Amino acid sequence: MGKKSNAKLREEATALLEGQMRVLEQAGKVVGLASKQVTDYSKEYVVPKIHAGADATKDVIVNKVLPAVAGAASASSKVFESLKERVVSAPPAPAPKKGGFGKFLLVGIGVAAVAAVALAAWNILAEPDEPWVDEFDD
Repeated sequence: MGKKSNAKLREEATALLEGQMRVLEQAGKVVGLASKQVTDYSKEYVVPKIHAGADATKDVIVNKVLPAVAGAASASSKVFESLKERVVSAPPAPAPKKGGFGKFLLVGIGVAAVAAVALAAWNILAEPDEPWVDEFDD
């Protein structure tokens, strides 16, 4: 290849590079504008929806779940206190048995208490009264 063809090739490569630099500069401006639009949209629409959902979630947990769990815990505590008083006031057994009705009853009451707490939490969380987050309006 001669010097003329090298010079022409270099000239075309330089022109191509300059063209690509202009395209990239324009693309940078477009990305900047798009970023600003996304930020504005997020501030105007997305963030309020997230805050509303968080507030609704907090209200459900504070007003429904925690009282249900506290009530179930209180009820199970009273049952266990009653059983404890009965066990303490009962005369000592002559010989411990391997397993009996009392043990079966205590295990059954414990399982029932756990099931009641789980059912209460399930019923509270499964209520479709109000959706926490509405669909986005365009």
